[in-house]
Amino acid sequence: MKYLLFVVCLLPIAVMAQNDKKLIYKNSSLSTSARVNDLLSRMTLQQKIGQLNLITFVNENNSTNPLDNKVMQAMLAEF
Repeated sequence: MKYLLFVVCLLPIAVMAQNDKKLIYKNSSLSTSARVNDLLSRMTLQQKIGQLNLITFVNENNSTNPLDNKVMQAMLAEF
């Protein structure tokens, strides 16, 4: 029983140690092309399509102030 408890306590530490290496797309010393290729290879098709469908709302003064929910819903309904 003590062995099982030891293994269960040690497992999260081992998992965190593996995630400690820096991901390629987060390494700012590498080229932009290498970082973009790494990030795109990690993304699912659904995530890539979601990035294409991002919507930016700009008010009349060309600044990005927060919009209230009713205005946002009306703008999204037009799409």
